[in-house]
Amino acid sequence: MSKGLIFAVLASLFFSLMNVFAKYLSAHSISIMEIAFYRGVIGVLITLMIIRIKKIELIVHNWPLLISRGLLGAISILFAFFTISKIALVEASFLAHLSPVITIFMAQAFLKEKLPKTAFIGITLAVIGAVFMTSPWNKNLRAIYVLIGILGAFFTSSASISIRQLSKDHEKYLIILAFLLTSALLPIPFIKWSTYQLPDGSVLWSVIGIGIISFFGQYFLTLAYKHEKAALVAATRYIGIVFSLFFGFFIWSEIPSASSTIGGGVIVLSCLLLTFPHWFFSQESK
Repeated sequence: MSKGLIFAVLASLFFSLMNVFAKYLSAHSISIMEIAFYRGVIGVLITLMIIRIKKIELIVHNWPLLISRGLLGAISILFAFFTISKIALVEASFLAHLSPVITIFMAQAFLKEKLPKTAFIGITLAVIGAVFMTSPWNKNLRAIYVLIGILGAFFTSSASISIRQLSKDHEKYLIILAFLLTSALLPIPFIKWSTYQLPDGSVLWSVIGIGIISFFGQYFLTLAYKHEKAALVAATRYIGIVFSLFFGFFIWSEIPSASSTIGGGVIVLSCLLLTFPHWFFSQESK
């Protein structure tokens, strides 16, 4: 397994944990804007601390692309948190994981990446597995939630492409900082400061937790796109749906159906196919 794909799996794990904290906080009357704000502020503090300790020099070669990465990522997070607060965790995860499909087309169009034949098989399996896991034909999701989830996936894909481009000549902590700083600043005008109260107790610890966990998610995601093709990283991140299914079951007693279980198996198979193609195909078939 390549470094990039290992980092992609780790990023998916941390982002799934981030979504758990976001769902928990939204259930405790913390607004989506506040969650995004806290997440960004804590992440910025951690990033600045690391930059100072390591004495990293931050040099920007492409301001428009760096700013775009921050805005696209910040918007995608707001859409994702809104969707998570309204529907089941695994359903929201399915909508979010539409982004790899979008990323594939974007990677081919903008990055001119050429993919191995096994990638298309793996990606197809991943999509089929995701559909089976959530059984959308049996759900009555409100159209607005679905639309926002799909839009979030689009912005996530756009941010992924910018990360891949920026990683070629920008320090990874600069890329992370741009995103976290934007995601902290963007929600400020939309927070109801007149009724704002500082979090305490378990909510405070969850706020700190979501900031730390999301930082590690961004860290591993940035490394993944630095070491591997964007489309392969995006497809491997389908494993995040399995993580969401697991957390949804053990935390909120969301019992998966038979189709969800089958879908999860297909997704794992697709990830194995993408990361270990030699297990499935002989060298001559490449």
